[in-house]
Amino acid sequence: RIDAITLIDKLGSNLEACGGQSYILGLFDLEPTSLNARAYADIVGRCSQLRKFITIASDGISEAFDEGDLECLARFDAKWSDFMRELLRGADDGRVAAEVNTLVENLRHPENRPIFLPTGLVDLDRLLGGGYERGTSNIIAALTSFGKTMLAAQLQRNAAKRNMGSLYISLEVSKRSLLQRNLAAETQVPYGRIREAKLSEFELGKIAAAAAEVALWPMRIVENYALTPGMVRVQIQRAKRELKAAGVELGMVFIDYLQLMNLPAQQAKKLDREKEIAAISRQLRNV
Repeated sequence: RIDAITLIDKLGSNLEACGGQSYILGLFDLEPTSLNARAYADIVGRCSQLRKFITIASDGISEAFDEGDLECLARFDAKWSDFMRELLRGADDGRVAAEVNTLVENLRHPENRPIFLPTGLVDLDRLLGGGYERGTSNIIAALTSFGKTMLAAQLQRNAAKRNMGSLYISLEVSKRSLLQRNLAAETQVPYGRIREAKLSEFELGKIAAAAAEVALWPMRIVENYALTPGMVRVQIQRAKRELKAAGVELGMVFIDYLQLMNLPAQQAKKLDREKEIAAISRQLRNV
């Protein structure tokens, strides 16, 4: 390491040509030192984050001009969400003392306990300890034709009756069919008779009255057979905005069903189907 005095001495007659003693001493004032290492690291980190932000934004603009479809919007949204998670990751230092104290306080004050979204099914809510905990991702698994769609549709109805906003994304059953099942459940008119339009005047009256009520429920049903996790994110954001404008908060999202979803082609070609499903599940959990 060269100090200022040694450098000035070595320059000798060339000192003035190099700017003089004051200039040389000023250079040493600007030299980074270990005392400011943390501040320097913060500057480098902040500039790195800004560069990543600029790259994501630039790539999004380029893809929008080059491709012009909504899939590029989904990819941008996914990149942006990943960037924000990475940006906030350092905010949690992993310590548990504060969290444990918060949990204890919540137990002392019922109003601060975790928020559970009741299913409306008494026995199921009891088994779940009050319903599904808000902010969690849950998978309903069963063999084919064991009632997964029927259960999800009933959960959405129960949420709607509590004025809780919900979004049902269907990759298999049509929107028309889901609405017919809702009407059948509300009127006790057999679903088959509604689907085949074999109804008496009395049944038609019941269905018309139920339809007027269902139309006011704070729920959204999206029918799309080619969704990716990125497009699911877009649909959720759209439903969230629409429900918020109506004064309702989005509380539940249903996706029916996981195995019918695909990753974008450039990601899927690198994975076998099992790994692709695992990747889809992780991405949906992040949503």
